[in-house]
Amino acid sequence: MRGGVMRIGITGGIGSGKSTVTGHIIDRGYQVLDADKIARQIVLPGEPALARLIEAFGPGILGKDGALDRKKLAALTFGDPESVKLMNDIMHGEIYDIMMDGLLHPESDPVFADVPLLFETGFEKDLDKVWLVTAPVEIRIKRVEQRDGEPRDHIVARMKSQMPEEERMKKADVIIENDRPLEELYSKVDALLEETHENNRK
Repeated sequence: MRGGVMRIGITGGIGSGKSTVTGHIIDRGYQVLDADKIARQIVLPGEPALARLIEAFGPGILGKDGALDRKKLAALTFGDPESVKLMNDIMHGEIYDIMMDGLLHPESDPVFADVPLLFETGFEKDLDKVWLVTAPVEIRIKRVEQRDGEPRDHIVARMKSQMPEEERMKKADVIIENDRPLEELYSKVDALLEETHENNRK
């Protein structure tokens, strides 16, 4: 713990139910710093990160409204490792700075960081613990199919492009199995929150 506040990362692959867990944590009154939300905010018109992306990839990445067109940016960087690295350096650096500011000036104890690519970016080094939300592959696929209407082969391809679940499980401090009814998931999360408070009191 740094400064007496427990900093906990939450991660999980697509369809794991990570957003359901973080939503419950927010409902319980805790601060959750959301990397995806920050990623959307930093590319709004007028933001420094968007200016850096335009400088790197040209104004063709913008839509008619002056906002970032993610599909155009993805098309420009697809299959080009150097372009992908440049894009990630611009985005991840800005996201990291904002996340760290929130972790250093928390509004709750514990404070949570919701980071999909937590282990891939090495963010765990700035945290006290990492909670991994997971579920069997078939359950995850069905959830994404129902949520996004995405074809099964696309979902499987996205899963294969992510860090293997076994590797995530080895790196995580806490594994939250999300393969049961919501009430059971919420009970697990509440128990973990209570356990965290008990440990903080010691």
